[in-house]
Amino acid sequence: MWNESLRLECFIKCKGVLRGGAEVAVKRISQENDGVREFLAEISSLGRLKQRNLVALRGWCKKDMGNFLLVYEYMDNGSLDKRVFCDESMMLNCEERIRNIKGVAFAVLYLHEGWEEQVLHRDIKASNVLLDKDMNGKLGDFGLARMHSHGQVASTRKLVGTVGCMAPEVIKTGQALTRTDVFMFGILILEVMCGRRPMEEGKPPLVEFVWGLMVKGELMNALDERLSAKGDFNLQQVEKVPKGWEALC
Repeated sequence: MWNESLRLECFIKCKGVLRGGAEVAVKRISQENDGVREFLAEISSLGRLKQRNLVALRGWCKKDMGNFLLVYEYMDNGSLDKRVFCDESMMLNCEERIRNIKGVAFAVLYLHEGWEEQVLHRDIKASNVLLDKDMNGKLGDFGLARMHSHGQVASTRKLVGTVGCMAPEVIKTGQALTRTDVFMFGILILEVMCGRRPMEEGKPPLVEFVWGLMVKGELMNALDERLSAKGDFNLQQVEKVPKGWEALC
């Protein structure tokens, strides 16, 4: 792992270029608020995790007093939400959306079962899934992640996460579990396939919206209407996705 001797030849907003020309993404974290704790969480978790559907941490350095920089692999196409909640000319088609959902599922399985310790991400959502040059999604942003031994229960009781994505029991108790990560993954499925954010002004919450359609036997009507209008989906593929929606509801 690099230390403060690492130097960036170019630092522009959140993109950097290392000696040799390799492009990287750079995240600045301040000591203000819980910045140091967030920094240490990312270093201790993401720095040791190796899975193709997780954003790779390349290194870190201390830029100046009170500021740290995390250096990641560069993801060319930004975050998943920018390719779902966008103009039709830029949005992902149905096949690409399903492929990214599968990728995040593999990442979550690895975090929960595939590593030496169990990792709770605690903030799974479309804006924390980044897309590479081939539009393949990778789960990132481990600032809220917590690790513990398999078979143990996480001791944290602090309420963290994103409103509209958290499981009801987390809101009541503050305790994160693997199943609360899975709940967030379910919300991610709804975001990506419905083309709606978990909470939107003037509209019912996304889970409530999908639940209402499921009760009426009209779950397929939850599909992003822009995809439906274009006929831009494989019916057999899409019919498999509601099983995940039903499990969530």
